[in-house]
Amino acid sequence: MGFEKTEATILITGASDGLGKEAARKLAAQGARLILHGRSEAKLQAAVDEILNEFPDARIDTILANFSSLAQMRAMAAELNERFERLDVLVNNAGVLPLRRQVSADGFELTFAVNYLAPFLLTNLLCPCSSAALLRTSSISVLSPTILLRLALCRWTTFLDTSAGLSTPAQNCC
Repeated sequence: MGFEKTEATILITGASDGLGKEAARKLAAQGARLILHGRSEAKLQAAVDEILNEFPDARIDTILANFSSLAQMRAMAAELNERFERLDVLVNNAGVLPLRRQVSADGFELTFAVNYLAPFLLTNLLCPCSSAALLRTSSISVLSPTILLRLALCRWTTFLDTSAGLSTPAQNCC
């Protein structure tokens, strides 16, 4: 089964590994313009190199930020708003599940800071400049690139909770 081609601009957070990297690989095959986020420059570049090796014509930009710092989320949003004129899909995929309790740079419990506060802040800072479809992944279950494309083409706001298998339409956040 073939995939639809797209010109969508898609930001994937946590794209240096796992679900984020696999989604990026599949969307690169469909022609999407990708903005891949990671916190490690080396891991992010390795992911980009792997995708470009398979899809030499892929259009990939990168952005570095650590979701454990709300200041870095503000800087990331400002940089994205400056560098890109539009964003069609935002995939909030970055997340952590530390084995022991840790505290973020801002004094919040790390899991809460990275998995909830940072994506909430990023989404709200990007929203005034974008009518992007929004997705939030919460597990390493398979995310179909067809879902991403349909959201980008329909330009409606959706929160996708992959752990529960729910997709709930919501009002545009802007």
